[in-house]
Amino acid sequence: MSIKKQHLEELCAAGRVAGHELRYLPETGSTNEVALEQGRLGAATGLVIVAGHQLAGRGRLDKKWLSSPGDGLYFSMVLRPRLDWQEMARITLAAGLGVAEALSPLLCEPVLLKWPNDIIIAGKKCGGILAESDMSAPDGPLVVLGVGLNLRRPAAGYPPAIANRAGALAQYCRHPLEQGEVLESLVVHLDLVLQELEEQQWPAVRERWRQRDITMGRRLTWLTAKGVVVNGVSCGIDDNGLLFIRDDTGTLHEVLSGDVQLQVG
Repeated sequence: MSIKKQHLEELCAAGRVAGHELRYLPETGSTNEVALEQGRLGAATGLVIVAGHQLAGRGRLDKKWLSSPGDGLYFSMVLRPRLDWQEMARITLAAGLGVAEALSPLLCEPVLLKWPNDIIIAGKKCGGILAESDMSAPDGPLVVLGVGLNLRRPAAGYPPAIANRAGALAQYCRHPLEQGEVLESLVVHLDLVLQELEEQQWPAVRERWRQRDITMGRRLTWLTAKGVVVNGVSCGIDDNGLLFIRDDTGTLHEVLSGDVQLQVG
């Protein structure tokens, strides 16, 4: 399936997307780094930074995010959310839900979510969310929300380490993808779900997230931040959005950090 970018070029030339200021960078290290810098310099809430190519795209746990030119959509938003600090952790889950709800009408496969930040389609990771914050920024608490989506498979294929786990939207879309239309839909849905958080509608967001949870009741391997491997069954997220796993001895674990992978078979 082809990828079109004429509308994205029009949006970038206008410098606006879905009511937000839009800045396009043909190439950068990381859109999150640029957005954090702009936020610290006083950029308004909602600024969107889009890159044609990231040289140092990254995901959670400092993992490298493959950001080859023309094959994906890579952008970050500057946020100054009206939330208590204890509620900030919900932004990643809410953003994942917003992305899933934006993509669902475009695809012929369900868009599912893997805690805390993976976008899963037909069992393949097709995107991810990375929220970073600076609670001491000059203009108040600053959050940068980064979104990376694989639109099509790279011509050279994926690196061997991720080849069996990575996928791209074009494999599952109903019509040729237009990058600008995808970006517009994403920004609109992110606005809506983040507004829900600010309006104290977390329970509704949480329940919709649970409906897309790919891990619930399935076996997982959790590598803790201390390097301990825990095998067990996902109990899903609790009311605060924390993941729980019941291991093979029956012990219930609260997952605060580390890497969680679905077991195959």
